[in-house]
Amino acid sequence: MKKSITIPSNLSIHPNIGRSSSHCPSGWLEFSSRILLLIDSTTMTVGKTRLPWAPYHGERAAIKLHVTLQDQNMQPLNVTETIGSKHDGPVCESLENTDFIMVMDRAFGKLERLDRYKQDGQSFVIRLHDNVHLKNPHALRRLVAEGSSVIRDITCQLGTPQCRSEKRHRIVIFRDFEGREIRVVTDLLGITAEQIALIYKARWQIEVFFRWIKQHLNIPTLFGTTENAVYGQLFCALIVFVLLKWLLMAQTMRCHVMRRFLLFDLLACCCLMNYR
Repeated sequence: MKKSITIPSNLSIHPNIGRSSSHCPSGWLEFSSRILLLIDSTTMTVGKTRLPWAPYHGERAAIKLHVTLQDQNMQPLNVTETIGSKHDGPVCESLENTDFIMVMDRAFGKLERLDRYKQDGQSFVIRLHDNVHLKNPHALRRLVAEGSSVIRDITCQLGTPQCRSEKRHRIVIFRDFEGREIRVVTDLLGITAEQIALIYKARWQIEVFFRWIKQHLNIPTLFGTTENAVYGQLFCALIVFVLLKWLLMAQTMRCHVMRRFLLFDLLACCCLMNYR
């Protein structure tokens, strides 16, 4: 069983609220009118006896939160809740949106899916598994920027003869801040390899979002054990997150009426989230 919600597109949040300048590269959005859509999931585990309807590993049960987050304003666009054993790949297909450039981690890099994205015009930047074979690589001509972390910029087919992509894809290989090699695949050809690397690095924002949700909204403490109770608690946590964003926006705009209204709603939701 899964439940999902879509946040209305007119529920916009000030783009600078809740963002860290150290994780938000400047200038990378200038090449496109489309916003980055960060897609990932997070898993919350509890004892198996508490959630017998959501078995996970061994004596643990788990629920999973699949989220698409707009990088421009840190606003969740779509949220799907499933049991922890649900694989990210199939759920990802219900979160696709051709109006955005999707940015995802390795769990979503199925070769058949990459070919379909390219055929359907769905732009993407996705990390590849380290063991994916690069067939017939062709280096792209580029100007090497001073201090660039990019190692290679090529086009190639992906996979082995038993399972290989039909289309050629662009692969950018770069080093992260710890010196590890990161390989990403994309359909974007009109921008530099350094911009591709910055796009993938922006994916860290969704990890910050998950950490904030877990640390501040008592997600590991379940107030009920039925499916409706658990899923409802997670949706309440997301409502509190959005209200906090609006409250910060109201303070920034010095809108006292909106601030009082949002503060009342925020206190009500926090009381519900922290009720014992």
